[in-house]
Amino acid sequence: MSVHFGRLVGSLACVFAVAAVSTASAQVTLHLTTPQQTTCTVITDANGLSLVPGTTDLQATGVTFSGNACSGIPAPTPPNFALTAPATTGTGSAFSVSWSVNGATTCTGAATVNGNSTTLAGWTDGNSATPPRSVTPPVDGTYILTLTCSNAGGSVTSAPATVVASTGGGDGDNCLNPESRLASSNIAYVPSSGTRPNVPLTSWDNIWGHSTASDTGVAWPGRPDSQPSILSFDRNKYIAAKIVVPAGQAPLYGWVVHTEYNYGLDLTTAISTTCGDFNPVNPLCKTVAQSGMNLTPWRVGGGNFCPLLPGTTYYFNIKATNPAQGTTTCPASSPTCVIGTSNNFSS
Repeated sequence: MSVHFGRLVGSLACVFAVAAVSTASAQVTLHLTTPQQTTCTVITDANGLSLVPGTTDLQATGVTFSGNACSGIPAPTPPNFALTAPATTGTGSAFSVSWSVNGATTCTGAATVNGNSTTLAGWTDGNSATPPRSVTPPVDGTYILTLTCSNAGGSVTSAPATVVASTGGGDGDNCLNPESRLASSNIAYVPSSGTRPNVPLTSWDNIWGHSTASDTGVAWPGRPDSQPSILSFDRNKYIAAKIVVPAGQAPLYGWVVHTEYNYGLDLTTAISTTCGDFNPVNPLCKTVAQSGMNLTPWRVGGGNFCPLLPGTTYYFNIKATNPAQGTTTCPASSPTCVIGTSNNFSS
């Protein structure tokens, strides 16, 4: 095999020519490094390098190549890219991890739990470069995730992401059926107020405490203009959004509307002091709703809605009334639905 280095500048070609002449019949090794610090190593046969007669081109015979940069393909970018994942999740419950990398053909995940290397379903057992991935932690612990994305030109590795998994759905909530609790979803805010990725659904404040993708979160009862659409509501799981009623809370009442836009499917909701409980003692605290209906109205103080006591923690539990239901906005074949909501409250 013969290779010409015709694009070398003249001064550099002269240097190689001198080397070739002074080391006649000697093998030559060239190490080429790209700005991305990938390398291509070029090794000639025993004849080394020589000038092509009448030119400033270098010629090598019997060449072999090794190294990522030899492909001519740039390595993926950017280095040290971010992983988007929830900070907490329930043991046995799937959560979503996303990232943004350009040019990768494969991405391989690595994980530790409590400092020890581990396999992790959905993360370490695949190599797709397309996000997101659904990851399921099998045991309680602190998981640290990294991702290495590669192509023929090289690889880049993410910054680590930390996810704490605990039995009961995270944050000491001790949910009923924690494996069925929906931990996170992307949320879009109507009208045209952007999308927040991988929002933890374990708190009312995270969902109805925002009205745009970039505003500051507000504690329960949240923002009165909040119109979040949950983009990946798993029809076979439930949401348990924690409500913390402040001590000394003045009389207040409110409700969440299940909107007709981004309807999805019929919902059953219940407010309970128990995470994942859809059979509260007070019948006022459970609603089986259809499109456009209110989802379990609540009140602090007198009234006929579900009573909430100051200084008490509750869960706003939401599930599909019929997980097999198909509608015009969410066919029965779709594992997830978009669920539109609107927050309302008044003193």
